[in-house]
Amino acid sequence: MTSAQIEQLRFALSQPRYASWPAPPIVPGNWRDLTGDVAVDTVIAVCEWLEDERDIRNIAVDWSIDRVRVRSLSCYEDAVLVEMGGHAGYGRPGLINVVVHEVGMALLNGRSATIHDLNEELSPLLKTPLQRLDYVQLFMNWVHGEDGRFQPVGRETELISRLLPGSDASALTSALMPFEESDPPEDSPAIARFTGTVFYGASLFRSVMALSPGGLMEMIDDEPLATDLPVREESLAGPMIISRI
Repeated sequence: MTSAQIEQLRFALSQPRYASWPAPPIVPGNWRDLTGDVAVDTVIAVCEWLEDERDIRNIAVDWSIDRVRVRSLSCYEDAVLVEMGGHAGYGRPGLINVVVHEVGMALLNGRSATIHDLNEELSPLLKTPLQRLDYVQLFMNWVHGEDGRFQPVGRETELISRLLPGSDASALTSALMPFEESDPPEDSPAIARFTGTVFYGASLFRSVMALSPGGLMEMIDDEPLATDLPVREESLAGPMIISRI
């Protein structure tokens, strides 16, 4: 980054466009907001690595980054997930996620290949239920199909955040089910199954996912619970998930 770009970033992080984050984290968890020099240095480190290793330039400036927060990732050794808040035009705030680990980074972009490439470089830790659930949340919230991400939604607050303001979610609340782990059949190559409710497109499903030892995930069953819901529009542009406010 040039000196001018760094100063532009420093000002943006000190004066974010909105009074609070315009959307919940893409991957739920225990997040910590970064401010001041720590925020600036974190974004600079991400940008410089992407420029040097992936030839991706000016991500902080091009996407008007003005917020940053981090959370640990138990499913990878010594890794954190960095979420940067920015904008893709007026009224189109969005979020960018980067996995940062000891030997590199991974800019998430909606493709499963990005996570599988990360798994080749840094084997996922899937020994405990917490590690497995952390991985499932990361994978499903960042692997996109034609109609968006496969977002686990197990709580009313998570559902409401995806619906248009003023929407009545009371009829759906009883159907919500946070992902629960169970043992796979003895003849299955999977190490665990997860059953819970998933938001995809404008529909809510009850889905069963199988997780393999190497981090492959497969949907083995799904049951539609509600369709044509009044969803808050969400789209993927490059590395940014954009939601209209």
